Amino acid sequence: MGYEEIQKRAAEMNLPVYQYQRVAAQRALKLTAELNFQYHEPEEVNRLFSELIGKPVVTKDVPSMTVVGGVPAKIIKTIPSGEEAKE
Repeated sequence: MGYEEIQKRAAEMNLPVYQYQRVAAQRALKLTAELNFQYHEPEEVNRLFSELIGKPVVTKDVPSMTVVGGVPAKIIKTIPSGEEAKE
C-alpha cells in the first residue's frame, strides 16, 4: 500500500495519517495475537489472515507447475516440465 492509499484511508476515518497508522498497527497486532495464541479451524485462519493482509487468500490447491493470479485467483498459465520444456 502506497502513501496515497494511507492518506485516503486516514481521510475516510477523519484522522491524521499518524493516528490512522497507529490504529492500523494496533488492529494488526490484535489479529496476529489471535492467530498465534488460539487454535482455529482452517477456514477461520483463512478469514483472519485475509483480514490481516487486506486481500483474499487462495484456499484451494493449485496444480503443480501452474501460475495463478487475480482476485479471485485464476490459472494464468501452465509451465511445461521435463520433455515438454525441451521442445
